[in-house]
Amino acid sequence: DTRTLELEKIRLKTRRDATIKAISKLEKEKSKLFNTAVGASPLMIKVHAHEIKRLSLEVEQQYNFFMRYTKMSVAITNLLLLKKYEKELRQSNLWTKLVHMDSDALIDVMGKINLVGRNFEGIVDVVNDTLESGMDECRTGEEDDSVQQIVDAITSVQKGVLPIDEAQKAISFDKTLEDREG
Repeated sequence: DTRTLELEKIRLKTRRDATIKAISKLEKEKSKLFNTAVGASPLMIKVHAHEIKRLSLEVEQQYNFFMRYTKMSVAITNLLLLKKYEKELRQSNLWTKLVHMDSDALIDVMGKINLVGRNFEGIVDVVNDTLESGMDECRTGEEDDSVQQIVDAITSVQKGVLPIDEAQKAISFDKTLEDREG
């Protein structure tokens, strides 16, 4: 039901936010250890290196949690959109497919696609295409490309290759609309 989905979405956002804080804290610890190790003896350098490695593994684990929460959040958002069109969907074969799916498989599929900003026909097309092509072939490339584009823009600014205002324009929603229309 919609209320349960909304509550789950809030719970996931809280967990994601806590995970981001944990990652930030761990990264600061790593940075501090690294700076301490720079002027240390060879033995202490090795001690700090092992501690940095341990913290890196914790960061990786937290990042995996973050990705899981993000995927679940996308799935919940998509399920809320399906609930919005429930009356119309009940009249289609798609509703029968969705209702008879295993809940874990449904969450998996809904976490791999993006229905936000689509009209009813667009939602039906994307979900049908995904279900017909199989869950392993879900169209996640466009989401992965957009994340990589953001990472590339940030990295370019950090390296001094691109001014921050140009990088922000490159990842703006206006640019996304231009790319879709052009």
